[in-house]
Amino acid sequence: EDISWPHSSVAAVDITFIDGGNTGVAIAPKGIFRSTDGGMNWSEVPAGLNSTSNLKKIVFVDDLYGFILDRNINLYKTSDGGASWSKIYINLNENPNGIKFLDRLTGFLAGNNMAIFKTTDGGLTWNRKTQGGGYPIVGLHFFNDMEGYAFTSGSLTYPVRNVYYTSDRGETWSEKDSMPAFGFVDFFNRQNGMALISGGYNDPSITIGVSRDGGEWYKEDLPIPLTGTFMKMADPSTAYIFGQNGTIIRFKDMSYTSIEDEETAGIINTFSLSQNYPNPFNP
Repeated sequence: EDISWPHSSVAAVDITFIDGGNTGVAIAPKGIFRSTDGGMNWSEVPAGLNSTSNLKKIVFVDDLYGFILDRNINLYKTSDGGASWSKIYINLNENPNGIKFLDRLTGFLAGNNMAIFKTTDGGLTWNRKTQGGGYPIVGLHFFNDMEGYAFTSGSLTYPVRNVYYTSDRGETWSEKDSMPAFGFVDFFNRQNGMALISGGYNDPSITIGVSRDGGEWYKEDLPIPLTGTFMKMADPSTAYIFGQNGTIIRFKDMSYTSIEDEETAGIINTFSLSQNYPNPFNP
């Protein structure tokens, strides 16, 4: 049995599950959808979206409070597990690319020119924490309340992205290293992350990047061509890559061992193309 989706012609751009996997929230660029049966059925949630809406990312901090980033300089906030949403206008000079909340009050927005903004009042006001002058920030990942990474986008002619690091809850950021251009990045925990890596200028290839120490990355080729829409890690060795036209790739590192056992990073050696049932995000 396949998981139903209300709009076959509109792909989801992000999805998350709360309440032990029972409640799911998914977004398309102009729609918010909610499931209360583990992803088997979805219904659209009214939120006052319009023709200029461009929903990008979902973040939940607990089973009740969550935020959706609209690149049209808005946030949508829920306090009832996604059943209803209120709009918060973001008074910034840049369209945001990424979002991360540590709790109900403390959050971050990422934008162009190496812009990282921080809120401590649930998104009502924002203060810039970086000086700018760099590539756009396209990803934010925090491993705990203090430590986090910001990933920049690089450019077509210079396909290397910089990584910035904070250890003081996002008050200050410093350059950590550089790496091949990322498309999507996700971390399961402090050590284990995976990424889609673009080939760069005039190179349409996509590879997988794997990190086993929270920073250093190695690459493996994907078995089939894929244009990804987003990626989620289900456990330290498994990532689900959601592509266009309903394609889902389950990417499995069969040589992965726990951090207590491994001394060097494992090598990815198998791939599989999976159906979208059972739901990989519902335990």
